[in-house]
Amino acid sequence: MVAFTKDRNVIRRLVSEYAEAAGSERNRKAVQDWKALNSLNPARPMMTIDQIPWHEMNIDGELDLFCEDVSLRELEQTMRRALYKWRHMDTDQTLPEYVEVPKVIHNTGFGIEITENTLSIDNDNEILSHEYIDQLQTEEDLSKLRIPAITYDAEETDYKVALLEKAAGDLFPIRAVGILPYFNAWDKIAMLRSVTSIYMDFIDRPEFLHAIMSRFLEIELSSLRQMEEQNLLNPYAQLVHCSGTHTDELPAEGFDSGHVRSSDCWGFGMAQIFSSCSAEMHEEFEVKYAAEYYKHIGLVYYGCCEPLHNKIHLVRQLPHVRKISISPWADVNIAAENIGKDYVLSKKINPAFLAADNADEAALRAEIRETLNACARNGAPCEFILKDISTVRYKPQNLFRWSVLFREELSKFS
Repeated sequence: MVAFTKDRNVIRRLVSEYAEAAGSERNRKAVQDWKALNSLNPARPMMTIDQIPWHEMNIDGELDLFCEDVSLRELEQTMRRALYKWRHMDTDQTLPEYVEVPKVIHNTGFGIEITENTLSIDNDNEILSHEYIDQLQTEEDLSKLRIPAITYDAEETDYKVALLEKAAGDLFPIRAVGILPYFNAWDKIAMLRSVTSIYMDFIDRPEFLHAIMSRFLEIELSSLRQMEEQNLLNPYAQLVHCSGTHTDELPAEGFDSGHVRSSDCWGFGMAQIFSSCSAEMHEEFEVKYAAEYYKHIGLVYYGCCEPLHNKIHLVRQLPHVRKISISPWADVNIAAENIGKDYVLSKKINPAFLAADNADEAALRAEIRETLNACARNGAPCEFILKDISTVRYKPQNLFRWSVLFREELSKFS
């Protein structure tokens, strides 16, 4: 009882601060501006920072954890990180007007385990170098792929909700939330096979790769149906692949909160292995499969690190796409011209400019200016996302500084 009382006091302080931020004018303004951007009628370019090297952020103990209960400690970490970003990074981050408790979801997997070798240069960093061992070399191996069983652990979820309700339910609403659908079959295949094996088979055994992809489409569509049947999807997620989701277009007409459909939600997907492949190969091996998945999704964020500036005509074949990732390896000028006013150009900032002892502010400013000018010339709605941040050399101020640079450049541009 003493431990719970201590944990309760910790959580109540955090929930109070969180509730104040969620109810602020800053939060309401960001929600409305995301809605404008996502309707392709932007009030201004938007900006987020995500996928942060949290092990480098806790310089002054601000992220120290004090709860003893495992479930409350998980929530404490989530809230401390959200509030840390709120205090130190002048982004367009939004907070829901309730505390989210992720639904506990179990997945049996697709029958084959990833086998790999890894290398690390920082034991505290989750970012590793991976060498994957090919587990799908033959037709016999292909037969090992299974449809996963997805199950909802209502008992564990209810326990976590009740625990938080007991601690702080009188201060702010508590809500169990599901997940967003996504289609990244080629990322999974790459981890099962290795990039080298796939690139060889694009030439030597294309029919085998089509067989693999057909099986993965079957797996992903079955998983999507299972999530719908068990009401495990989240129509109110704040982010889709690090990008703000607020829109008046979702949930879709006929929405029932007791049976959330994939058409009520944002979804996302990518095919990063095609970074070094032709548009024709991207179309043949990815687009026709992805289109079958995305036709079930309400709105789609497409792409990740793969450069898509010369493949916008392929993205146009995918249903319900609203945002297109333009990575540091893409030409933003060509991308803006090809996107025009039809999609949100989601510019990914190069995190390498933050990976030195002193951030390369000149390069960061130039990247922001180039994107703003390209989008203005072509009328392209745009957002800026700083993500995949492996390191800031244990200097959080470098990360804080980027949001300042963005606001300064946007002010000059306006």
